[in-house]
Amino acid sequence: TVSVLYWSTTMMRRHASMARAAAGRSIAAWGLHPNMDADMSDETHFPARAEAVPAPVRVSKLPNGARVITHDLKGPHVAVGAYLDAGAKYDPATAPGLSYVMRWALSSSNMDNSIFQQDRLMRAHGAAREHTEVRKRFIGLKMETMAGGHWQNIAHDIFTSVSAPRMPEWDVERFRDTFDNLLEEMRWNDPRTYCVDQVETVAYFREPLGNPRHVAPEMNAAASHAALIQQWAALCSPSRVVIAGVNIDHDALVAAYENAPFPHSAEAPHHKNAQKQLPTVDERNQYHGGERVELEDRANAMKTKPDMDKEGIVAIAFPTFGAETNPKGFAAALVARELLAASLGESVAINQEPTHFGVESFYRPYAGSGLIGATIRDEPGAVQAHTLDAAAAVKGLATTPAALDAAKARAIARFANDHLDVARDYVDFLGTSLIGESLHRYSPDETFANVAAVDASAIKAMTDGFKTVRPSMFATGDVATLPSLRQMGL
Repeated sequence: TVSVLYWSTTMMRRHASMARAAAGRSIAAWGLHPNMDADMSDETHFPARAEAVPAPVRVSKLPNGARVITHDLKGPHVAVGAYLDAGAKYDPATAPGLSYVMRWALSSSNMDNSIFQQDRLMRAHGAAREHTEVRKRFIGLKMETMAGGHWQNIAHDIFTSVSAPRMPEWDVERFRDTFDNLLEEMRWNDPRTYCVDQVETVAYFREPLGNPRHVAPEMNAAASHAALIQQWAALCSPSRVVIAGVNIDHDALVAAYENAPFPHSAEAPHHKNAQKQLPTVDERNQYHGGERVELEDRANAMKTKPDMDKEGIVAIAFPTFGAETNPKGFAAALVARELLAASLGESVAINQEPTHFGVESFYRPYAGSGLIGATIRDEPGAVQAHTLDAAAAVKGLATTPAALDAAKARAIARFANDHLDVARDYVDFLGTSLIGESLHRYSPDETFANVAAVDASAIKAMTDGFKTVRPSMFATGDVATLPSLRQMGL
């Protein structure tokens, strides 16, 4: 009791002393209450700020073979990413989905920090981290934090994860249930995306592009520590690494990479002696079409449908151009997607959630190939009619001048929204925009110019190709009565 009273008395005296000391520094003592009669237009009250002038895009190749690309827009926060040319299309046939597991393994720990230390470091700097994949070719590790902060510490951790990962067995085992749960959650909560992911495996069955973006439950155990180390050693050499930064000084990012705790060298034994098994079949020749059906009583399986209403979800896709090998074809595919979206009655609004029921367009570009089509979600009795309508819409895209002008404007807006407007999206675009192993890149202005140059003949040539190829289809839900592609005349 005596100690409590002593502590209370001491704190009261301290607070009183602080209040007396601060009395002369209070706002009232400063006399800074606004005066409405004063002239506040001069620079004494509001000093002029220098205009922020964005720096040009800079690209460098470092002595170890890694490349660094930055664009300092003088924005309020920085984004830094490391992009490895080790995506899903490089997965071995014995372990499909290995690249997805590698994303988690690289993000969980390295030879410098455990997963707990990584999390503490990120939170201490008010930063955010994420792993991603792009076009089934790249896997990326990226971070965001305030400009002017100590971003180097978090960037060093990402660079160490690339050059000296741990990928211990216990970290991999920790996430095995997570892989299955995320796939199941996507199937129930976002069935359109699930169907598009699955129609890729159908369209390019047993081909590199047919490797899944996620881990199939039956192949979960194949992604072991040994398989991850072997894949990392074969594919993650410095020449296959791109470091990208947005709102960051180029020289500072180069210095941060070169001063990382663990240097990355292609002469290291694990990289030098690894056997690379890269795809040899051109992506345009990997498509052969097909169909697959997963019957599921979604109402009974999900347990979140109080009315127990039945539904079917279908994705139908046609082969088209990719995003890298043919820039003009890529622009034509962007415009074709918007023509398809307009014919299906999709809104011009970009940042909207997917429609719950009905038909919705999609376009999935890869490096040299791509898929364009539509997803259908409706009651089982209406799925067949919507599937036929969607296939007819893909094959009969409008080519009138008014439709083309509107589609070009929508294509530019969607491209900017998906890749340029937000720093974390723009750093993905920069890190995956370099051509091959060179220092040349695809620029947004080049894409916009190609989109503006798309004419009716390019769209007609694309639709003529749709009429001569078999589409691919994936269906799930209550689709037992859905006919096959042959029975529907597709």
